[in-house]
Amino acid sequence: MLNNLSRRRFVTGSCTGILGSTLYSTMNAGKAYGLAKDVTPFWDQYFNGVLKILTGLHDTQIPIIEREMRTAYDRSKKGGIIYSQITSGHFPTEETALDRIGQPGVLAFLERGAKEDAYQKLAPNDMIITNTINLGNIDAMKRGIRVVAVTVNYYPFAQTPPEEGYQIEYEGKILRIEDTANMTIDSQMPWYNGLVKAPQNPDFPIIPGGGLAQAAVYWMVAAEFAGLKATQGKIQNGGWAQYYINKCIERALMVGQDKPKFEAVGKKLADLVMDGAKWWVFGANHALVSDANGVANGPMITRPYNADQVKKGDIVLIGAYTSNHPDEIAVARESRDKDAYVMAITPFSTDGDASGDRLYKEVDVAFNSYSPESWGVVPIEGFDRKVCPTTGIIGDLILWLIVAEWTDEMAQRNEFPYYWKGFFMKNGREYNNSIRPYFLQRGW
Repeated sequence: MLNNLSRRRFVTGSCTGILGSTLYSTMNAGKAYGLAKDVTPFWDQYFNGVLKILTGLHDTQIPIIEREMRTAYDRSKKGGIIYSQITSGHFPTEETALDRIGQPGVLAFLERGAKEDAYQKLAPNDMIITNTINLGNIDAMKRGIRVVAVTVNYYPFAQTPPEEGYQIEYEGKILRIEDTANMTIDSQMPWYNGLVKAPQNPDFPIIPGGGLAQAAVYWMVAAEFAGLKATQGKIQNGGWAQYYINKCIERALMVGQDKPKFEAVGKKLADLVMDGAKWWVFGANHALVSDANGVANGPMITRPYNADQVKKGDIVLIGAYTSNHPDEIAVARESRDKDAYVMAITPFSTDGDASGDRLYKEVDVAFNSYSPESWGVVPIEGFDRKVCPTTGIIGDLILWLIVAEWTDEMAQRNEFPYYWKGFFMKNGREYNNSIRPYFLQRGW
């Protein structure tokens, strides 16, 4: 536990040097995560980390996804139902919801904590795609139901050290997610979730990428299965999963070209926070809002929007799927009327239309998600519009790039923010309980 000294005296150091090879010799946690004395800027770390996830999915997981979705299609022809249980984590739980705009509607839903009666209703030709450890999946496999797991930070997998991740015992053994599935898709996420290794926070890496990675796998799976169903099993050139992940990579690179805007905003946010600003998050992008507030490896400062509490000098971030949602535009206007600093993560047009009232025109600064489709990006035969959106994934990327740049700016001012340690990490709950009072006293 920290003493009454401010955290800037507890953890200080530069965060803008070139990535070095010398590890901290005095901090065991730092050694475990490979923290360096001189470190790449946080924005670069996060952006490069996400690109590594997306390109890793493209380069290594497409054959697995295509093969498993072929199996799913064959099972569905025999009456099998294909279930998604990608419900572990703030972001994927909302992003993969059945009522999410852009859903092709080919995957049924199985809740994370499904009980025995739910599993008993499953038939042998059914299939489950999961990112959770549920003992029901082990019993389901014994009955012939195929289970495909997606690696996630919350549950141990092959790369997770002993005693990390949620510890679930079965027949005297602590389970890894591979133990509960016939096949595993590697989401490309490190077990510790955070993509930024800040020397000022040696206990764990910060700024999560796990939700984004899980959602990317989900949409690749949904696109591939939808394509196979629509064409009655005919394989198109390149495949639907590949098409989707290519779009994500393409749009992430477009976001990368906006780095100067992030740098300017990071400084502005640091000024506001040090003047006492609260940071509110709102928007129809419910996955982004959920991810921003209370997620493992995320900052403590962000909070759900409360119109009655927004005041002059506060920060309001709006995460949007479309460019002209009336509720989002109303919140932007109301917040600016209160002299709050308003940001938006939004496409600058929707389905080719940028006329009239648009969110990006109503805020102090807007980040283009380069995802103008109201539904999705993947053309599927028989659908009247493209499905499987990139709005969620690219929006989440922008959210965390904003946070990364702000955190780096705060670190350079020796005012490093407080971050949540995941409960899935050893002593995570105890760490948060000890740190939280200091955050409440200081405010960031």
